[in-house]
Amino acid sequence: MAAAALEPLEVVLSDELTALVHRHKIATRTEGEIDCLTIVSRGLAIHGQKEVVWTVRDYYSGGLPNEPLRWYDMLLKYAKEGRIVDAYGVTEFTAKGWFGRDDICAIVYMPPQPIPSLPGTALPQSRLHAIPLTAPERGTSLLRALCLLGYSTRYFPFPPWFDAKRSTTIAEEQLAESVLSKAACLRVSGISATRRTTSGVPEVILRIRPGAIETLRAAVEASPFESVLGLEMELHEDADSCMVWVPGSTSLQAIGSGDTMDALGMCFVLFCPQQDHVELRQVEDGYVVFLTDELWTRIREAFTRRTPLFLPADPGGTSLRVEWLEESLATDASSEVTLNVDHIAQSPTAHVFLDSVTLQDLGTPPTAGHVLSVQAYTRAALSALLAVVPADAEVDVPRDVGPDGAEDEDEERWVLATLEFVQGGALKSVGFVVSPEDGRVDIAAMRRVLESVEMAPGTMACKFQMVLRLWRREVVVDAVEEPL
Repeated sequence: MAAAALEPLEVVLSDELTALVHRHKIATRTEGEIDCLTIVSRGLAIHGQKEVVWTVRDYYSGGLPNEPLRWYDMLLKYAKEGRIVDAYGVTEFTAKGWFGRDDICAIVYMPPQPIPSLPGTALPQSRLHAIPLTAPERGTSLLRALCLLGYSTRYFPFPPWFDAKRSTTIAEEQLAESVLSKAACLRVSGISATRRTTSGVPEVILRIRPGAIETLRAAVEASPFESVLGLEMELHEDADSCMVWVPGSTSLQAIGSGDTMDALGMCFVLFCPQQDHVELRQVEDGYVVFLTDELWTRIREAFTRRTPLFLPADPGGTSLRVEWLEESLATDASSEVTLNVDHIAQSPTAHVFLDSVTLQDLGTPPTAGHVLSVQAYTRAALSALLAVVPADAEVDVPRDVGPDGAEDEDEERWVLATLEFVQGGALKSVGFVVSPEDGRVDIAAMRRVLESVEMAPGTMACKFQMVLRLWRREVVVDAVEEPL
């Protein structure tokens, strides 16, 4: 059994930004237990940027790597400028010497995944994991690069830690061997593909999230009819495995979470028009779809008009299905982190709406027996608030009045907003402690905070309410039983 993680070390980077450093071990399949540092930012979320987690192999003899801390400073600067990064985003740089290497040239930000030996409460629920890539790895598709990392460490979908002494998973000269060197792929955030087998017939399911619709439509409209259209894939949450490209291999290679490949992810899909037949062919770590002009026209129309599509398989072949995810399903599916305790997020501005307002007062569900996902209910909450208060409204937060009728200038004014939900049969809540600037707060800032809340799949808001109330600081501390 792995040793328990030590208490985290807090590193103060500035008045606005700190980092928590956890020293722990990770059990690997290739090297046994390794010492790791997991460094978690605190202070980015206030500026609309998800907190970022770095996990690095510990070669520092009690010290700390400077690179993650410098990266947090840069992300804070970018966030203040409105330059926000999100899942599958990439930051490239030309500076040499990162982690003592000259070949690290990019950081990719990935959705939440558990960190072995760290409790879920050690990590912010809404977060990104920073994964450094070498120049050759950046030269191919993101999911391919990440799956190559997973393949090299036998860790699905990819290792959350960075080993500064690891080798690059692919050489520059190997990139030319891939089909992707001959057909450029467009990376559209929010598109994934998995292969499933139903009644003995394999099927490729292409899923498209709402955020990808406009980019995909524009790409299709800009692409000449006779040209190959390549799409990079993200890994769908349901995938239990993913194809891996191993240069020189002529058979399917994959990495997975177990012994099955019931939902096999892939790294790309190429649509190849002007063929005399229709065929879906597995190539490397993706699929090439050979299409007649008639079927290519149907697919282009499906992409531009947002319509479902199904191409049945010929005997012995593979079928293709295009699905458009609804907003609620897309949001719920992307949430991976379960809140085990109350969570506190501080924000400099928010909106205090009256003294105490519940969603029931605003005419928003739930009614008896009504069940909504947390994300769907949060959207309903925001809609209800905005129906009553303009998005640009600014409200003065009153101070307590003393016996002489004067305001208490020494009083610390705080707003506590809570989202209550039921998970695993227990009532839990997320709290937002807010300190208004100059006595004024705005609803737009609160909206950004509320929309960042993510819950685990299956978390249901059976009895859900949002309360915005004026509290003194000591009352907030008592209420949440957690120091600020």
